[in-house]
Amino acid sequence: KRVLSPFSVPDVGIAMARNERETLQLAVRAGRAIEGVRVEVDRPRGPDGAVLDADVKVVGLVPVDHPTSYYRSLSAPWHRKIPHYGGRCDGWAGPWPDPLLPSSQFDLAANTTQPVWLTVSAPKAAVPG
Repeated sequence: KRVLSPFSVPDVGIAMARNERETLQLAVRAGRAIEGVRVEVDRPRGPDGAVLDADVKVVGLVPVDHPTSYYRSLSAPWHRKIPHYGGRCDGWAGPWPDPLLPSSQFDLAANTTQPVWLTVSAPKAAVPG
């Protein structure tokens, strides 16, 4: 497997209180397909050198084939709902971001954008700063 040289993004600042989580979203895009993209994050450090936890998750996309708010149906909840009228919402058909997948690796299709969700956590006993 071919290994690409690491790509670095500029440092970003993040502020939070003790016992809090803050999130950042990274959008990854390329003009060609790349297999096995892996996102690695240097754990954030405070001014006093304290190290915080950072979690990386790939944002999964759910295919939506009809724009609608919700379906009303008497069928079982696990049955696919088939629309009998036009959509009544501001949405559109296509891929919608929803689940956060427990992985930091993905295959990137050409000319598509893959969102990656980063969560930084500060413990209850974090030193201010």
